[in-house]
Amino acid sequence: MTDLMLRFDTEAAAAAVLPMFREDGQWLTASHYHGLCVIGPVVATPAMLDASGAIVVPAVMDERWHANLRLLDHPDEAAIVAACEPYSVNPPHPAVVWA
Repeated sequence: MTDLMLRFDTEAAAAAVLPMFREDGQWLTASHYHGLCVIGPVVATPAMLDASGAIVVPAVMDERWHANLRLLDHPDEAAIVAACEPYSVNPPHPAVVWA
């Protein structure tokens, strides 16, 4: 089993690297060999709220496209991991993790 946290500039860039997980323009989120958690943009800095809950400072977003990919003895695992290497990230406090 291999877990990858991925960050691409755009969803189209992700689709170019991960065409094996696409069908009819949609992401294939699960099979016997993989799980894909599509995240998209993430909050880089949360919003600040006042006592009444009104936004004082808006959240700062990382607008790049994020996903988590779990490979489960995928037949092409080595090639997929190699293709994803330039896009792999290891954030100190991930926003989304596998349960």
